[in-house]
Amino acid sequence: MTPRRELRRRRALPKIGLPMATTPLRQLLTVLHSCIKGGNPGRALRLLITNMPRTEGDFLLRRYAAEILLGLDRRDEAVAIFELLVRHFTNAGQPLLALAVARVLVNLDRENAGSQLDHIASIYAQGSPFIDPEATLRDPLDQTRLVNGATLDLSGTEPDLSLDDLIAKVHEMSTQKEGLASNADAVPPVPLLSLLDSATLRTVLDQIELRTMAPDTVICAPGEPIEETLWLLMGELKVTLSDDRSGKLGPGALIGHRSLLAATPALATVAARTQGTAEVLALSNKALQALRRDTQFMKASARFNTACRTEHVLTTCPMFSPVPQEERRELLDYMEPLRLADDTVLIEQGEFSPGLFLIVDGHVDINKQSAGEEIGMTIKTMGSGDVVGEISVVTDSAAVATVVTDGTARVLFVNRTHFYQLTTRYPAVLDRLRESAASRLLGE
Repeated sequence: MTPRRELRRRRALPKIGLPMATTPLRQLLTVLHSCIKGGNPGRALRLLITNMPRTEGDFLLRRYAAEILLGLDRRDEAVAIFELLVRHFTNAGQPLLALAVARVLVNLDRENAGSQLDHIASIYAQGSPFIDPEATLRDPLDQTRLVNGATLDLSGTEPDLSLDDLIAKVHEMSTQKEGLASNADAVPPVPLLSLLDSATLRTVLDQIELRTMAPDTVICAPGEPIEETLWLLMGELKVTLSDDRSGKLGPGALIGHRSLLAATPALATVAARTQGTAEVLALSNKALQALRRDTQFMKASARFNTACRTEHVLTTCPMFSPVPQEERRELLDYMEPLRLADDTVLIEQGEFSPGLFLIVDGHVDINKQSAGEEIGMTIKTMGSGDVVGEISVVTDSAAVATVVTDGTARVLFVNRTHFYQLTTRYPAVLDRLRESAASRLLGE
C-alpha cells in the first residue's frame, strides 16, 4: 500500500517523548518518531514487526505500537495494548510510564481507567509493602535490551503486507502476555508521590497531565516563577546553575517541587531546558491550588522539601567534599535532624559545644561577647549549607561565640561521639574542619 493511501486513512498521531539517539534502540525510536511525524505509519509498523522479536522487554515498543494504532483510528486494538501495558508498568517498577499510559486511557473515557489508577495508587503509596526504599526510578530504555547477538533493522521495508495486515500483526505481537509482570515485587518510590497515603495519592493522580515538550523548551529560568511541578518521563533536561555549572537530569527527575508549598509560585534558582523532545507528567498551577487545601498532601510536600534540602546541603557542603558522592547519604547515620524554634541557643560562649551543626534551612546568628560587656554583638549570620560548632569540637575547648537561631531553622546535629566515628571513617573531613576552625580563629 502506498504512503499516499496510508495518509488518507490516518488521523493526527499522538506524540511520544523522543529519547536522545545514541544507542541502537534510541536510533530505532528516533526513526519511529520520524515515521509518525512524517505520516508514514506503515513503515513504523514494519519497523516494529521486524525489531520487537530482537529485543528483551519490548514493552516500550508496544507503547509506540498502541499510539500508532490509535492514530490510525484502531481504538479498540490500541486500548487492548494500553490496558496490558499500564498494569505491566505498574507491577514492573515503572510507575511514570504506567501513569502516562493510564492518562491516555482516561482521555479515551475508558470505564476501567479509574481502576488502573487505583492499582497504581495501591502499589506506590506510603506504607505500601511493595516499595523498596533503596530502589530508584530507571530510564525506561535501560529496561529494554537487545537479544544476544541481535542487530536492529532500521530500513522498515519488510514485511511486504497491506496496512490492515500490518495492523493485525502488530496488535497480535503487542498483546502477547509472555513476559508481562502480573504481580508487583520490589518497586522504587516515586519522588513526592510515595510520601502520600493511598487516598491522597489517588486524588493527585487524577490531576496529573501527560505532556510532550519540543526540543529546547525552557522549563524554568532564574528569577522566574515556577508555575508547575514536573516529573520527567522520557528525554533529558539540561540544568544550569547560577555559577554557570551545568548538568543533565534524566527520567525520574522531579522539577519545581518548591512551588508546592508556596501560595504564590516560587522563583526558580536554576535554568532548565529540554535536550531534544521530552515527555513529562505535570501538576499545573491550577491543580496545585486545589491540592494545597489537602492537609496530607501539604505535609508530604513539606517532608519531601526537607529531604531535598537535606540532600542538597550534604551534596554541596565543602566540609564533606572528601566523602564520595555515592556515600553522602550515609552521613545521615551520624546525624540527628532537628527543627528549632526562633531564638534557640545551639552553642553558648564559654561552654563546650555539644557537637557539630549543619544548617539545612533557616539562619543562625553568631554572637560574641567581649570581656566586660553584658550583651554580645552579632558578628555574622550563617545559613543553609554552613557548619557551626567545629571550633569547640576540633580544638576540644570552650566555644568562642554563642550561636542562636534567627527564626525557625532545621539543622543536622552530630554529637561528639558520632563526630569521632564520622571523622575516623573519613579523616579528610576532620582536616577540612580543622582548616575551617583555624580560618575562623584567625579572622577574629
